[in-house]
Amino acid sequence: MQYAGLAQATRFDLDRIRFLMWDSDWFQSPDLAKYDTPIIGRLQEEPAERLRNLLRVRADNGMKVPYRPPVKV
Repeated sequence: MQYAGLAQATRFDLDRIRFLMWDSDWFQSPDLAKYDTPIIGRLQEEPAERLRNLLRVRADNGMKVPYRPPVKV
């Protein structure tokens, strides 16, 4: 969690996709003194590449994907 900059465990279920408005009803900073944006963590390159690969496999097998992963050149 510290590696990604998260304060608590976070899980994403790629089989349950919901599109949400980017507004304060759904996204807001957990602590405005510490974070000026709702984005409080990021994937480093290795886990981001694993996610891109997983999304490609899911798309190739007709499974749900939240977006088309960008092609790495």
